[in-house]
Amino acid sequence: MRRCTLVLVFVGVWSWFAGLAAGCSQPGGGLRILDDLEHHGLISDGGVDGEPRPTASIADDGVPADGPITLPILFDAADRLNPQMAAARARIGEAGGLAWQASLRPNPSVELESENVRPSGGGLGRSETTLSVRQPIVLGDRLGAATRAGEARVDAERWAFEETRREIHGRIRRLATEIEFDRVAITLYEELRTLSERTLDVADTRFEARAAPESESIRARVELNTLVLAIERLRGELAASATRLETLLGGHPVDARRVTVGAGRSEVREVPSLEDLAGLVRSDHPAVRAAAAAVEVAERNVELERARARPDLETRFGIGIDHADDEGFIEAGVGLPLPVYDRNQGNVLAARFGVIRAQREAAAVSSELLGQLGEAYRRLESATTRLGILETEVLVDAQRSYEQASVGYEAGKLPFLDLLDAQRTLAEATIAQSELRRSVSLAQADIEVILGRRLGPPIESEELP
Repeated sequence: MRRCTLVLVFVGVWSWFAGLAAGCSQPGGGLRILDDLEHHGLISDGGVDGEPRPTASIADDGVPADGPITLPILFDAADRLNPQMAAARARIGEAGGLAWQASLRPNPSVELESENVRPSGGGLGRSETTLSVRQPIVLGDRLGAATRAGEARVDAERWAFEETRREIHGRIRRLATEIEFDRVAITLYEELRTLSERTLDVADTRFEARAAPESESIRARVELNTLVLAIERLRGELAASATRLETLLGGHPVDARRVTVGAGRSEVREVPSLEDLAGLVRSDHPAVRAAAAAVEVAERNVELERARARPDLETRFGIGIDHADDEGFIEAGVGLPLPVYDRNQGNVLAARFGVIRAQREAAAVSSELLGQLGEAYRRLESATTRLGILETEVLVDAQRSYEQASVGYEAGKLPFLDLLDAQRTLAEATIAQSELRRSVSLAQADIEVILGRRLGPPIESEELP
């Protein structure tokens, strides 16, 4: 009966200690973290053990087998297939798991101890056996600070994922633009080759009629072969761009002939001021938001290290039997480390420097993005101005000059060199027009990637996928 009473006392006191520990540790943050991860599709309910498990993040299907391959289709495929984005998404779950772990209370420990055992004098009959439980009790707000720091890391990783997503989408946009312009350029060079073939036919006809020397045919053939080499170069660049695009989609094949991004949208009637665009970058860019979240993480770490300076209270309660007289006894005690030497001051100092580092890195991120924006903005201004001059003045005159030289040469009124010069001038002007349109579209793409929205007059509020 006496032993039953001791057990009941043990259970009652242990329940009181457990309640005290629960009240001091302020739980609840862990469930909030798990709910957030489940809401974003990063975890699902476990199997038999009931533990949450990561969800699959890589799909097997690529782009549609037919129809045009537009930017939204490519972006959607990248969201499902790109390994860098999958890794960034996994880092969110990793940070969430660590935040959940940081919110958990310390475990109790059970001890069974025999003391004063004298084997030569009667064995256990003259010893004491004690069953005790130790429970650390967290004083202060260490668990709360750890939970808040963990949640800040989850938020920072989420913005880092958006930064990775923006960067991958930007590379896809640029490659798709290059692919479409390579196709356009190949078509353009094919037209110039047809024009050069016609000039060669005229030169051959005049040579066969002994109305012109063979050198005219040779020069025309050289011009033709130069265009053929340029076409082969463009086809190689097209294949290389398609391969790089497939790499961004996890190696899934992409038919470059079906990639359509509307790259011909090279006219921007009114470009917003650089100051307005810079304001959007400072407030909305994921890299800026990720850097700001990293500053918050550093600040939370300072708070956590300060909380860790307060040691845990160690509580102990046990019941025992003195085998000499079969009498029971109760033991209870508390222990508290004395922060005489180690008050976690080194970690607090390091955490404060971490705040300074995060702040400087955030400023560097903003400066880098604004520099990229300014460079792309100037490229767009320059290319747009040059394209306007080329299309309204140079190209028109080059076309007229070629037509007049062609008629004059066929009539025998102009030398072959005049026709060849006019053809070369028209080809160079046409190629320059294509390259400037490419420059305009790529500069626009770079600006749109930085902004995360389409550039137009005015800027559309629709965010890019």
